[in-house]
Amino acid sequence: SIIGNIIWFLFGGILAGIIWYLVGLLWCLTIIGIPVGLQCFKLGRLSFFPFGNLQRHIIECQAFKRRTLEYV
Repeated sequence: SIIGNIIWFLFGGILAGIIWYLVGLLWCLTIIGIPVGLQCFKLGRLSFFPFGNLQRHIIECQAFKRRTLEYV
């Protein structure tokens, strides 16, 4: 995954990440757009180095399911 991240970063990941951060900054200019802007920052971070992050997100989704089922 390290080699994949390096190749991705050099051939487009840096541009995609910078664009997501700029879009996030634009969304954060308004109070209503702040939640969307924060999600854009997360996507920007993921755009820089996407490989190897899948396992963590699956675990976070499972924890979210457990928390929501507790409230139901």
